[in-house]
Amino acid sequence: MEYLALPQRIMNHCEQLLLVRCAMGDTGRTLLARHGQVQNRKAPGMSWVPWIIINGVRDQEAERHLVRVLCSRYLKPVPSQCAMYGFEPTEEI
Repeated sequence: MEYLALPQRIMNHCEQLLLVRCAMGDTGRTLLARHGQVQNRKAPGMSWVPWIIINGVRDQEAERHLVRVLCSRYLKPVPSQCAMYGFEPTEEI
């Protein structure tokens, strides 16, 4: 039965290759440069991209631990996707 999953595995591999080619090619470099220009208008003096700006404020912790910061501080109610990172999902009241 493992052979039934093969098309999905191949598709996932192909999608990954397309993403890597885009990111490492001219398109990826162009998009990153544009993102840097937009962020520089929002946060002059930044020294790398991407900076994480949440609600208009740079959050350095989010630059290394984005999911943890989002799940612990901003996503209320906490969605089920946060459970895989150790956060207890909450129900909306």
